[in-house]
Amino acid sequence: MTGFGHLKTGILCLAGLIVSGCNTSLGQVKQAMPEREFLSFASQSGGAFTYACARGATEADTRSRGQKAHLAYEHKMASYGPTFAKTLVSVLDSGVSDAATLEATVNGTSDRWARSAALEVERQYRCLPVGPNRSSS
Repeated sequence: MTGFGHLKTGILCLAGLIVSGCNTSLGQVKQAMPEREFLSFASQSGGAFTYACARGATEADTRSRGQKAHLAYEHKMASYGPTFAKTLVSVLDSGVSDAATLEATVNGTSDRWARSAALEVERQYRCLPVGPNRSSS
């Protein structure tokens, strides 16, 4: 698989881990991206968050970029609450009344937001956020 193919797979796994909480495990992400170093950092919300980072010239270089990516992504995640609230109000103001349409619209917006935030961190730091630590099986 090409580098782009691995990145695309990682993004799909990212959506599963972060947004929808599907059963994609960290082990599956690691298998899809074997050329990446997986680093975990303590999260502001408790627990730890993992990133798939392109290997640098040294382990210290990779870890440094991973730490910077983590700080940037934590900042982005903290900004999501107001974004979500605006989306929800906007959908309700548009006259959507059934729960299924409301859920699909808000979830679609959330998925796009999460992918965009992850890709921005990947572009800047070459570290893809892959989600909170979970079982690697």
